[in-house]
Amino acid sequence: MSGGSRAVWIRRSATVSCVIASVFVISVLAGRSAQSYDGSRLADLAADAENAVNKGDAIAFESLTHSGIVNDLRWVKEWRESGNRRDWKAGIVLLPVRGRTPMLHISRTQLCQSTNDHLYAIAGTPSHPAIGREIPETDLMGARVVSHRLSATIEPSTGHVSIEDEAGLRRVSDTWPVCAVRLNACYTVSDARLDGIPTKYVQAGGFIFVPKPNTPTATLAIKFGATLPARGETFIAPDEAALTAYWYAHTCRLPATSDIRVVTPSSWLSIAPGRKISETVDNGIRTTRWKNDLPVSYLTLAAGRYTRTSRQSGGRTISVWLRRHSADKAEAALDQAESAIRFFSDRVGRFPFEQYVVVESTVFPFGLEAYSFTLIGTRSLPHVIVHEVSHTWWGGIVPNTYTKSMWNEAFATYSESLHRRLAGSDTPTGAPGEGAAEAAARTPSSIALRHVTDAMHPTHAAIGYGKGALVLEQLERMLGTPKMLETLRTFVARHPRGEAADWGDFEAAIAAVCGSDWASCIRAWLDDTRLPAFDVVNAHSRRSGNGYDVVGSLQSAPAGFWALVPVHIETETGPIDGDVLCRGTTTSFSIHTTGRPTALTLDPNGVVARRSPGSRIRL
Repeated sequence: MSGGSRAVWIRRSATVSCVIASVFVISVLAGRSAQSYDGSRLADLAADAENAVNKGDAIAFESLTHSGIVNDLRWVKEWRESGNRRDWKAGIVLLPVRGRTPMLHISRTQLCQSTNDHLYAIAGTPSHPAIGREIPETDLMGARVVSHRLSATIEPSTGHVSIEDEAGLRRVSDTWPVCAVRLNACYTVSDARLDGIPTKYVQAGGFIFVPKPNTPTATLAIKFGATLPARGETFIAPDEAALTAYWYAHTCRLPATSDIRVVTPSSWLSIAPGRKISETVDNGIRTTRWKNDLPVSYLTLAAGRYTRTSRQSGGRTISVWLRRHSADKAEAALDQAESAIRFFSDRVGRFPFEQYVVVESTVFPFGLEAYSFTLIGTRSLPHVIVHEVSHTWWGGIVPNTYTKSMWNEAFATYSESLHRRLAGSDTPTGAPGEGAAEAAARTPSSIALRHVTDAMHPTHAAIGYGKGALVLEQLERMLGTPKMLETLRTFVARHPRGEAADWGDFEAAIAAVCGSDWASCIRAWLDDTRLPAFDVVNAHSRRSGNGYDVVGSLQSAPAGFWALVPVHIETETGPIDGDVLCRGTTTSFSIHTTGRPTALTLDPNGVVARRSPGSRIRL
């Protein structure tokens, strides 16, 4: 999703107002262990948990947790800070298998690339149940979704969408007797089948549980639907619609291929990831099918009444779909998309699609990548296009789930800088790190970059988009632009298809290109919540041959931060500029001058992301 400029961090909000469903299809307890619990006490526990979460009271929620169990409850506070004000619903999950204790779910209508619903074991005793260990979203339960065959019928007159998802499953060797998939809680499931045979299922908020398949692979076919609002991130308006957030069964948001059939009024166009397979119009209905063989973590569908403008470039079709035709707007968007695709194809890796489409929305306010297309709000055109196109590599070819980090937003924001400085010329215009010290002063320090996940939360976004891009620019300063581009290419080329990536995979790419001693060069930037201060100690000058040597040591505080730090030396015959590579410990330097040195200034132009002011030392 678009991160905007480095100095302004996106804070997204939405007004999706689907009613959260907590549907128990099986009305009786399936196993003796579940039956042994007092139903009224379980209901009270769920009600107390729901009340605590909606107040943002982590202490009250912790008081409901069984003694000795520690769960990460930052989310209880953070969701209220995000601007996403929809309430949570809690309920007891009764699994469709015998002999399993109940669980507690806490769900709400989720936004794309944001928080997640929560699932907890029930602990304590049957007469005094308590909240047990959270089952993280990153834990597979029973199976993994690896493919989708979806059909979505959009009805603008009613705001209703009917969806069928034939999700291809790969069985996981674990102790769960069930398979659990996640689906945004605003959708209500009406049918579930395993390999074509009707199966028991439980829908509880954003969770669907079915018996675990007995075979290594299986197909879970579910039918579901919702009446969506006319505004927000996921919506059906009279003239356009978008499905963005988890409108398909997923496991851990892990990558999957897709084959998507979209049914709309004949006057509408629709688009989904991948290439168009077919399109028919019959009796006022348009049916379009899109297939994506590249496994990705996020599926987006857009539809509406559009005008289309296209051009051919590099053997592919680049198009702009506007809600109202504007030749100037279309040309500007085509120029940006064409330039970005050519730039990243040449420098990072081959563009994997036959076409790219920029889709305008008068409802959706921001920019959302869909790898072969992007959905962009009117006011965000055309300036976020480069960011969204770069997501074809950062999130598409190399997928990201947002369950562990939002590394790809750092890469997309950094890619805007690369494109701005390098597009159209082999000679860089500008340099990495411009304005870094000033931007660093506005960067929050409450969460480590490696662990920010929520693109909807202002603090997570400021760190994930902003600090992340600063760190990558610092890395480019250390490596030099040619080696940085080689590292980006290596990151893409060596990544296994269909698997999600994280910062550690990029660190491995750095080591592969630059040597094993560089493996930890950005580790402190990723793991320390703080930004470093750099200082010169024991600086002095001494006669050396026909001039002088300015010597001293450069230190980072805290230790561990690598950076290429500029040093500006004033002399009686003119200034001398040099760079010192600090490798996270005390680094000695010696810079030769011909004139007698009088003063030394550290990073005078503020190109290092740091919390310390530039210091001037008289020599």
